[in-house]
Amino acid sequence: MIKLKDLLKEAETPLEPDDIRYYWNFVLNALSGHNPDAFYRTNKLRIDKVATILVTKYGPTTGGEAYRGIILDPSEVHNGRVNHVPEITYVSFSEEKKIALAFADTENPMWDFGKTRYPNKKGYLIISIWRPENLLFHHKWLTDTNTWPVARAFFGDNTRWMEMQKELILKPRPYYRVEPVEPGTSGGLQVGT
Repeated sequence: MIKLKDLLKEAETPLEPDDIRYYWNFVLNALSGHNPDAFYRTNKLRIDKVATILVTKYGPTTGGEAYRGIILDPSEVHNGRVNHVPEITYVSFSEEKKIALAFADTENPMWDFGKTRYPNKKGYLIISIWRPENLLFHHKWLTDTNTWPVARAFFGDNTRWMEMQKELILKPRPYYRVEPVEPGTSGGLQVGT
């Protein structure tokens, strides 16, 4: 298994040592839910460069379907689609539909905090077709680059949620098609804290 630092030697596009540090700073913060949009905007070229190298080195070579569960006010949905908010610089998805359904389920225990604050919000599922050139992160890269020990040190016991969620971080699109999710669809599946 290759160490991430070896990418410096193998990359066709010249990498600076800090490029990899900035990339993983972005990814680990995004995976933890800290929403590093400003960081990505400031370091977009570095982050995109490392992501391109990881796609080239480790794939996947073809895209597929990705799923995202969201809870929105129905007024934000127009003709079965929701527009992307320009302030958001990346979008997290899962390769597992059941994971997205849990995030979209207003009866899931993860949404308990929002039920009384946002009683009118509804759950929606985004199904997005992605291509390798849209990837900023693929969950398999943690194995490919031998970076799970770093993730475990950073997230501790919460690493189990990362393993379960099979996350992808994608460059945003102008809008996404959404379909409503009935409350209780996830059966209470816990996919995070």
